[in-house]
Parts: sequence; structure tokens; C-alpha cells
Amino acid sequence: MLSLPELPVLLLDNNCDFGLIAHETPIRSTQDAEQYFDLARAVPTHVVRLNRILAFIV
Repeated sequence: MLSLPELPVLLLDNNCDFGLIAHETPIRSTQDAEQYFDLARAVPTHVVRLNRILAFIV
């Protein structure tokens, strides 16, 4: 499993277009997210690691 500091390195090494948004506390639930985002406009996204592939499920 990649650590958070390793993620941008992997993405840059693979010429990925990405952006990371830092938050003061982890977002692990909808309740956590509501302090940062308008939940009416938000889409749940899950990141899954399959061997050396990261998949984003929206």
C-alpha cells in the first residue's frame, strides 16, 4: 500500500494529471466531508489498489 507522500510520486512517474487536496482531518465518512464540501454536489469516490494499479470508483 502506498503512503500519502508516495502517491504523487507514483502519479508523476506515470504522467498522470492529478490534484491533491489536503484537509486538517481525514475524510472517512459523509459526515466528515460535510465540513469541507457541499454534499448536494459531491460524488462518493473510492480508491482501490489492485496490485500496482490504483482505480478510482465514482
